[in-house]
Amino acid sequence: MKVQHNSDASRQANGALSDLDAFMRRATRRLLSPQGIISMVVLVVLAYVVLMPVAFMIHDSLTLSGDDLRLVPGATEGTFTMKHWIRTFTSWPRFLGPLRNTLVVSAGATVLAMIIGGVFAWLTTLTDVPFKRFMGFLCMLPYMIPSWAFSMAWVEILQHRGVGRPTGFLTYLTGLRAPEWLVFGPVPIIINCAIHYFPFAYLTMSAALSGIDTQLEEAADILGASRLAVMRKITFPLITPALLSAAIMVFSRVMGTFGTVSILGVPARYQVLATQVYSLTRFGRMSEASAVAVALIVLCAIIVYINNRVIGTRRNYAVIGGKGTKKRPFSLGKHRYLVGSISLGFLGVFVLLPLFLLAYSSLMLNVGDWSLGNISAHWWVGQPTAYLAHGEPGILVNPSVWKAAWNTIRVSVSTALLCGAFGLLIGYVVVRMKGSTVATLVDAIAFVPVVIPSIAFGAVYLSIFAKPRPFVPMLYGSFVLLVLVAFAKRVPYTTRTGVSAMHQISAELEEAAYLQGASLWKRITRILFPLARPGFVAGVFLVATTTMREMSLFVLLMSPGNRVLAGQTFVYNEIGASQLSNALMTFIMILSLALAGIVKLWEKHASQAQPALHE
Repeated sequence: MKVQHNSDASRQANGALSDLDAFMRRATRRLLSPQGIISMVVLVVLAYVVLMPVAFMIHDSLTLSGDDLRLVPGATEGTFTMKHWIRTFTSWPRFLGPLRNTLVVSAGATVLAMIIGGVFAWLTTLTDVPFKRFMGFLCMLPYMIPSWAFSMAWVEILQHRGVGRPTGFLTYLTGLRAPEWLVFGPVPIIINCAIHYFPFAYLTMSAALSGIDTQLEEAADILGASRLAVMRKITFPLITPALLSAAIMVFSRVMGTFGTVSILGVPARYQVLATQVYSLTRFGRMSEASAVAVALIVLCAIIVYINNRVIGTRRNYAVIGGKGTKKRPFSLGKHRYLVGSISLGFLGVFVLLPLFLLAYSSLMLNVGDWSLGNISAHWWVGQPTAYLAHGEPGILVNPSVWKAAWNTIRVSVSTALLCGAFGLLIGYVVVRMKGSTVATLVDAIAFVPVVIPSIAFGAVYLSIFAKPRPFVPMLYGSFVLLVLVAFAKRVPYTTRTGVSAMHQISAELEEAAYLQGASLWKRITRILFPLARPGFVAGVFLVATTTMREMSLFVLLMSPGNRVLAGQTFVYNEIGASQLSNALMTFIMILSLALAGIVKLWEKHASQAQPALHE
């Protein structure tokens, strides 16, 4: 019996070893396949540009640096410590106060943005309001331009000598002075963030409302339900996922915004976590800045996680069946033109008027004089004058501006091309190796930058690349660092377009080419890329347009020799050269709108060419 028992155990052990050996052979064969090699390259790059910087930043916030040794006698550099976290997270001015302010402005801006976006989504999707197309364009306009453009315009309109500023448009026109809390502080931050980010809510809820069959609402109306009951029992449950997604998106974006709070909050000593990261970094307190950045990242990650859990566990409602849905717009009756005029008036006052006055202020020679006799092109093409803006010439004849413009173009184009190509590789791995651990890891890591606010991401890269480390060169102040941080932050944009493009390309085409002896490079260049070109171009345009107007991501990484246009605007604003700053912002707005127009034309051309491609 003992011999038999030993024999059975031996067979089981041999069987386990055989299964392990077979598993290892399959894993090795898959790993050495073209898809496996590409997936490992993609995984290594993502780990280097996304995970490693975050890990180093956490490490730096938990260790003593050379500057900390004077605070801890007898300690050595690199010693583990919780002092930075304790000193930061228990301090009201360093963390608790900015955290409270961050939550207040994020919540306020989210509520206001959801109300504005929801109202206009309902008007343009489910009603017969006139001027829908123009209204839709105005609803999208705020997101096409930098967020702090509205903040700069807000100051130009409401500032006055009572807050230590020149005369603004409102005071010049009416003689009225806006209260200080309306010029600087949380209220204007909430309003301006809501104006910039309500297009997110508008787009998300428009898409959700357009999928609702109005017959459901009409049936409830016939059965005697009030309009309020219809909205509460039918409309809101159907669009709840869209509402939650839009709210979380707006909340997380506002939480990481820097430019708006810097312009409207700092003059009133109103700090949020984003400006606190910048301030601590500027004063050389990198360990504390890293701790605040880690807290900001964790907070954003928690919010996104809660959103996914809520949407993932709630009941779903199917509204699209086998029959086509009917769209019968809600009639506004004789009030439709009145509602349309009021809606356009609101968008005109809060979207068009501020941008127009910002551009007009760039033509004012003397600050505070809004008369037509004060119009001058000095801030655009004027030569240096000692008593104006520290002797800076107009932006179109200013070498610093043209250098910043060239840097902006180089960074935007380089980042866009890198993200476009890498996004296709990620899409290839995720689609072709669907279900594998590697594909899951690649998809998850590529999403990580979404939950990291731009200012915190900049702090992450400053923390790691400001000094030489093993396998990490010192890149601070270089063009390469700007491209690297923009590439890491924008990769999720092209990952989505890459995955979508690869889903539309059958694996049979690649397999047929492989059987004919085509190499991996030839299969990619001759089959995959030509078919995925629309997704590649869409991703490139998206990255280029968003990178061109980016400031929060670069503000900590810029040096005088590698500024971008948005950063140059911030510099002019800091030194008090508001007219130059306004002129440069107007220039950036023109570029952003031109790029958005090019993207729109390309999308129209691509949609017209698509039927011919299918044929």
